[in-house]
Amino acid sequence: MNPVVLAATGFFLAVEILFLLCGILWKIAVVGFLALWFFLSVLYQFRRRPWRWLRRWDPLRLVPRWTFFAPDPGGTDLHLAYRAVGETEAADSGGEWIEIPLIPPRGLTAALWHPARRGRKVLLDAVRGLFALAAEVDADAPGADPRSLQITVPYLVLLQVVAAVPKGEGVTYRQFQITESHGFFTDRASAVIFRSEVHAV
Repeated sequence: MNPVVLAATGFFLAVEILFLLCGILWKIAVVGFLALWFFLSVLYQFRRRPWRWLRRWDPLRLVPRWTFFAPDPGGTDLHLAYRAVGETEAADSGGEWIEIPLIPPRGLTAALWHPARRGRKVLLDAVRGLFALAAEVDADAPGADPRSLQITVPYLVLLQVVAAVPKGEGVTYRQFQITESHGFFTDRASAVIFRSEVHAV
């Protein structure tokens, strides 16, 4: 065989083997990186001191914390309700409270097409946000003004939602409230954690 052809064949064979080895090493590196990323992500869900060093060495926040294993999971449900208040009625003698479902029933098609979830997500976030803000306001503290909640975004969002509900004759004012329940298997009654002022609609 011609030495030139033999040398060229050997060269191309070596290059092919080199590319094959690089491909194998690349796959091993990618799989190893993803496995390490997954392992560190699982460890980081636990609020333990040994894993806090990850935050210092992760400035881009590539290792997420979703609190899948939260030590204090939510044990209560929040409910939004409103009532109509007539022009001659006092704030404490309005109509019956009507609940606005935060998570309405969904059909099987919601798994593929459910655009209404965005509006419900905004509503749910507003209820949670107002709940958190109300918990921070101490009405008995010097200089505290609970009416300051009326200019917050969650309050205004909920007021807009309540005002948009179709109203019957003679309804000129509305009021909304947030209540907290403790599930089905409990003797604890629901508690009102926030009640708005009466607003014209």
